[in-house]
Amino acid sequence: MGNKKIIDKYATKEFTNIDQKVREAQIQLLYQQTNIGLIGSLIVALTACLIFWQIIPQWELLLWGGTMILLTLARSIILFAFQKREPLTSDINRWARIHVISVIISGIMWVIPIVFLWPAEHSEYQLIWPIILLPLSAATIATYHSWTPSYVSFIILTALPVSIRFFFGGEIFFTILGFLCLFFIVILLRAGKVMHTSIIRAFEIGIRNKELNAQLQQEITKQKKIKKKLIKSKAAVEKINKTKDKFFEIISHDLKSPFNSIIGFSDLLNTQYDSFDDLQRKEFIQSINTSSLDTYKLLENLLTWARTQTDGIIINKKNLNIKKLVDTSISSYLSNANSKKISVINKVQPDLIISIDENTALTFIRNIVSNAIKFTHKGGSVTIDSHVNKDSIKLHITDTGVGMSPEVVDTLFQIDKNISTKGTNNEKGTGLGLILCKEFIEINGGSISVKSEVNKGSEFIISFPL
Repeated sequence: MGNKKIIDKYATKEFTNIDQKVREAQIQLLYQQTNIGLIGSLIVALTACLIFWQIIPQWELLLWGGTMILLTLARSIILFAFQKREPLTSDINRWARIHVISVIISGIMWVIPIVFLWPAEHSEYQLIWPIILLPLSAATIATYHSWTPSYVSFIILTALPVSIRFFFGGEIFFTILGFLCLFFIVILLRAGKVMHTSIIRAFEIGIRNKELNAQLQQEITKQKKIKKKLIKSKAAVEKINKTKDKFFEIISHDLKSPFNSIIGFSDLLNTQYDSFDDLQRKEFIQSINTSSLDTYKLLENLLTWARTQTDGIIINKKNLNIKKLVDTSISSYLSNANSKKISVINKVQPDLIISIDENTALTFIRNIVSNAIKFTHKGGSVTIDSHVNKDSIKLHITDTGVGMSPEVVDTLFQIDKNISTKGTNNEKGTGLGLILCKEFIEINGGSISVKSEVNKGSEFIISFPL
């Protein structure tokens, strides 16, 4: 588990080659395992002092045991310093040398009992130091197998002196033990080499897999971004197609229909002028005029909308008085409102200033107010009011008209679903007015929302940030 954490940590670090990554991971694992070795070594040293307390002079044991405690404390400080270092900037080779030096000093401390604390007068105790030191050497391989200089130096300094010491015992039994210890050292070194090779291979495979996984993840992320772009492109193409279909629908139907009226009535006047009285002629002329105005308005909206689709609208913002802007916008529709006995009330604050493009602002206010008049019954009202808070200015255009269902509100600003409907006095629309309003509001940095209820009127809320 510890190996995996180290691989994860150093697989993402920037190195010039894989060998440097492996070396960094080795030293990290080496220091990670050192704390276990320190605790184990200190426990064994103190246990040895208790065992030999009555056999070896106590002052010698106390001196040796105290030195082992100080050495363990010093190595713990080094371990703590390594853990607090900056991994991406520290010299890992320096930390490796420090560790090897620490192990050599520790090995020398364990050689001292073989030279100075050997119980020569008590042959039964002469086997205790080998029993302590040889397993300790084996444990060193298990602990330090990630870095060869560490475990090799410790084995040579501890297990080898013990083996040689047996040859000076003078008895065949101790000589055999000496050869067995030398054989044990060979076995330990071989085991250490196998473990060392395995751990290095594991690091290499793990780090390379991490690199491959990182590359794969980058590729997956890249593909996801491409997929998102394709989805957006597809949606944009679908929107363009729907827009195109709506455009041709308007041209083929809404733009064509008024000409039927114009051509029909003008043809009657041209071919049968004398067969009609003045009143009939006036009615024909009125119809031609109304159809011409409707056609012009439709054509104007079509051209304006086409310009928005090709970024042909130039926005020139300047500080304008909103109340005066509303007065200018609604002035041309007051006669139409009066004919339906609809009161149009401008309640906008008189000193309210906003930075906005005048031409587009006049267009969207005019269109929304015109729409409100169109769908309000005789005797109703249209009110334009303003509200200001700390982060926005809101313009509320409210009517007492026929209102809309939630389903209709949801499709108001969708060109492929928006349908032109006649007003309360059979007024015709183009189906483009509100769509133009939304686009003009948004290119000025604002937003529009609608509240409506059938037979209770509608409220259009235009919001601009301060």
